[in-house]
Amino acid sequence: MRPIVLVSVKLSLQPSVWKETDGTITEQVFDEWIATNGVSFEFQRFPNSPSDFPNPEHSANPLLAPEGYGIIVTVTAVALVLTAVGFWIGGIARLPLAVIALALVIFTLYFFRDPARTSPVDDGTLLLAPADGKVIEIVDVEHESLYLNGPARRISIFLSPLNVHVNRVPVSGIIESVRYVPGEYLVAWHEKASEKNERSEIGVRHVSGQRVMFKQIAGAVARRIVFHLKEGDEVTAGDRFGIVKFGSRMDVLVPPATEIRVSPGDRVVAGESILGSMDRMND
Repeated sequence: MRPIVLVSVKLSLQPSVWKETDGTITEQVFDEWIATNGVSFEFQRFPNSPSDFPNPEHSANPLLAPEGYGIIVTVTAVALVLTAVGFWIGGIARLPLAVIALALVIFTLYFFRDPARTSPVDDGTLLLAPADGKVIEIVDVEHESLYLNGPARRISIFLSPLNVHVNRVPVSGIIESVRYVPGEYLVAWHEKASEKNERSEIGVRHVSGQRVMFKQIAGAVARRIVFHLKEGDEVTAGDRFGIVKFGSRMDVLVPPATEIRVSPGDRVVAGESILGSMDRMND
């Protein structure tokens, strides 16, 4: 007898309002598709907090981001329904609906890909890109009051829906501050997105003693932030720590003396591209 896969689907109606629907889907429904793509799934109920997801860093190079399993199953179910409707209607509707269904599944799988990354060896100065995407802004901040408590430089990275959306820790150190802030959904490149949008704000004491803060920022399309860090965690530059779904932005705020090695317009890869170098001296 084949095992039964229990799936819990959560739909976001508003940023803070959720509706849960439990259903049972037999493995046979996805058996052929799973065999073709070589994908295996593990399902569980979505948690209530963005930090309550299990951290996939402990898995050996997962093919897909586990944070996307629920969406993948939902989209696959919708695709199966569309395909079935097309066959039921028949005629010219069959092919277009099948193509739409296949495109939905392919895009969703592509979006939640989670490629292995090899980070450079950290000599105690590395500042790595926390996200794949394009550097859109490097600005001086007169006073960062949330964690650095002083002047800072901010590097902003925009992630399009086609980028890998798995996020990685930019520096090695100890997590001292973790904050989740509900907010608006301005376009990710808006100058006020860093202050007004839904976001996480994570402060880490670098091994040099300096403070660094990084933010996951939701955009007009991204409506779900997930992170796995808590105060007291010891992290290494390049560690996987979360994901923002469907287009977003990442900000990194560093002391003004930090040497920045990228410029606006540069493309970076999370956990591999070097944004700059931290001073070895304690603050």
